Amino acid sequence: KEGKNWVQLLESPNIVDRNDALYNLGEGKDISSVDAIVQVLNSKQHESTRLLAVNALSAIGAEGSADALIEVLTNDTSLEVRMAAVEALGHIKTARAVDVLVAHLENDALRIVCIWALGNIGGENAVAELTILLNHDDRFVRYNAMRALKQISKRKV
Repeated sequence: KEGKNWVQLLESPNIVDRNDALYNLGEGKDISSVDAIVQVLNSKQHESTRLLAVNALSAIGAEGSADALIEVLTNDTSLEVRMAAVEALGHIKTARAVDVLVAHLENDALRIVCIWALGNIGGENAVAELTILLNHDDRFVRYNAMRALKQISKRKV
């Protein structure tokens, strides 16, 4: 595996090569590959490839990938890919994702993962929205909002 040009393999017509390249770029945490991975996300790729691209961006952790991840969260057709984008945004901890994550709290399928991402990111807006969720009808939502707020408060100490 050493010596392979993983970025070049992203353009392979073979999905297995592309997916292998995405996995290895994520594992290598090579920040110089972010733009190439974002291009994969912006092209019409199979769901598994988009998911691996999101996971690679999460592993690399570059804030420069936040706009692409926000786009995926907002527009991708796959719930699994959208959930991975939320997790990636929480991992990257970019404040510019907070408003988009808050907007997706209304989505039952994304709510809990958005709560955890907001807990990872923190900030006044995240705290305000998580505090509102302490009064949610669903006790699981209330519990996770409380845990996310505790996570934020631990970082302030």
